[in-house]
Amino acid sequence: MARNDVRKQAFQPTPRQVEWAVDQAVVGELRFDRPANWKNTGMDGYSPNGLFPPVVLAGDPNGTLDNEDPDVTDRWHIPSQVMLGVTAQESNMWQATRFAVPGVTANSLIGNYYGTQYTSDGTQADPWRINFSEADCGYGITQATDGMRLAGKTKPGETVLPPTTQEAVALDYAANIAYGVQILSHKWNDTYYAGMKINNGNPQWIENWFFALWAYNSGFYNTPDSGGHQGLGWTNNPANPLWKANRTPFLENAGGGDDYSHAAHPQDWPYEEKVLGWAARPISAMFAPGDFRPGYLSAWWNSNLQRTAVKPPIDLFCDSSNHCDPSRIGDSDSNDPGQGACTLDSGDSDTNPHWLHCWWDKPAQWKDCDRLAECGHQVHRFNTGYPEQADANSYPPRCSTGLPSNALIVDDIPDGTTPAGSNSRGCGPARSDGTFTLAYQPSDIVDSETGQTVTTYPGKIDTHQIGAGYGNHFWFTHTRSAESYPPPGDRMKVTGTWKLGRKITEYGGQAEVFAHIPDHGAQTGAANYRIQTAFGTVTKQISQADNQSNKWVSLGSYRFTDTTPQVSLDNFNGGDGTKDIAFDALAFVPGDHDGLNAITFPEADPNAPTSTSWPPRTPRRSAPRPRSCPVRSPAPRARSRARPAVTASPCVPRTSR
Repeated sequence: MARNDVRKQAFQPTPRQVEWAVDQAVVGELRFDRPANWKNTGMDGYSPNGLFPPVVLAGDPNGTLDNEDPDVTDRWHIPSQVMLGVTAQESNMWQATRFAVPGVTANSLIGNYYGTQYTSDGTQADPWRINFSEADCGYGITQATDGMRLAGKTKPGETVLPPTTQEAVALDYAANIAYGVQILSHKWNDTYYAGMKINNGNPQWIENWFFALWAYNSGFYNTPDSGGHQGLGWTNNPANPLWKANRTPFLENAGGGDDYSHAAHPQDWPYEEKVLGWAARPISAMFAPGDFRPGYLSAWWNSNLQRTAVKPPIDLFCDSSNHCDPSRIGDSDSNDPGQGACTLDSGDSDTNPHWLHCWWDKPAQWKDCDRLAECGHQVHRFNTGYPEQADANSYPPRCSTGLPSNALIVDDIPDGTTPAGSNSRGCGPARSDGTFTLAYQPSDIVDSETGQTVTTYPGKIDTHQIGAGYGNHFWFTHTRSAESYPPPGDRMKVTGTWKLGRKITEYGGQAEVFAHIPDHGAQTGAANYRIQTAFGTVTKQISQADNQSNKWVSLGSYRFTDTTPQVSLDNFNGGDGTKDIAFDALAFVPGDHDGLNAITFPEADPNAPTSTSWPPRTPRRSAPRPRSCPVRSPAPRARSRARPAVTASPCVPRTSR
């Protein structure tokens, strides 16, 4: 899915919509039909479970492994809170980017579209360096990755999904959840058939999904690979020194209470422990701007002690069978040879170190789920009789112009384009009397694989679209300065340009210019609009932050005689990357504006040479000056600045008396 395609935006669901979809998906009841062109995305019609049929879990005494009887209601299934924990960990329950609130459309949430590289501690080496060879095609709420790459760009063993199916996964939260449930179900079956069961192997219990979650995040080898590795890799093993040995359960403090500060440093827990932590303690989710509540119902245990024990013993998956020494697990251990729990000393490179070879492929138990009832229970809020939950209506767009009937509007999307968005908030096809373009500064980098120089445009990483504002669409980026980033300092510069499709001939070329400021995503106090008039460029600075209300703000009246009106705005205004700057519609309203100056001065050139004095005074001419010219005053004294140049002489000599 290409970023910033105005027709292919993801819809941001509410937490209730996500919980409803999960509750239906785990029991195979996302069977409803999505109509063609859902949310104006241009997609074909489909059914989420038609694209991704439910999978009967291995060991289920009530189901059939070939799905011949999909209507069995008491079939084994993924506990809702396990899958909700996946949505919390993978995406914060978001289908679209973090900039979109529930009910609004935006770009799909994509794992790492531009291939940003990360260091070993999880930080970004350079957040604005593009490297597509490192791109991650994880999409949406469940960060579904398999099958989501372009044909010809797949990984070994990957099968590309049909383009229409890829679109549904990227844009529709229900289809995405149906796919995520199918993937996790397959991970259960893979580990189950390999003899890897947790506790009693019954999937109704929360803890018993530990192996499937491990495989969901880091993969699973059914049979030994070329290096003899089989089962689950060392990375997510609780005994790995990557995770603090003295950690408490994720989101729980030492006293057994809540500790949501853990979410600020999740790199201290393996993936499966994080998901089970979210199952026990729901994420705080946005239902509407300013309205945050628990995102879903939590799982429950017979005692707080058993809830704490959702985290298995740290040495449970560490013994001689996987070359692991439990006595070496501690706060000061590491994966350096001879210092960590993995005792293997084989490894031939930084990308294939010794500790990656301590794989686990056996069953394990730390609770008695049936006899002692020590395991967690799911809670199913929405049974199959509940319809899809209602859309939110955050930040409704402005569809009417509110300007005089002769206003000429240049929208930020092409004329006739209908941006994605629900019908209830859609404004129909855009009406634009000109064109809008976004321009970026090039940045050359050396490709680490080919050694060739590649031209990239880092400003595209921080350019975003939102389904709101005028006509239900605007762009935004963040304000910056060249001094804020390593060279080249202007590589994050983004320039938007509105150009009217014709000259203004009415009223002698006079028109008032208006900029539409959306009701969010416009935080800068110094938006510098550069207006090209008949007599040069005029800069008009306004505060977008003071006008965030879906309103038109006047940029002044100007003459555009014999000139096609054009206005530009860029994000380099001295900002530090924390404030949004929006690019919405622009309007020109022809009219009679008395008092407009016929002459303007160009913008100051900071590179112009300076002089320390005026040129020497020349003798006064004896010939009389034309009467239409004012008498020149005596030459000024020497000054420390250069005299400004005018674009045209204000004094035209008379040719006759």
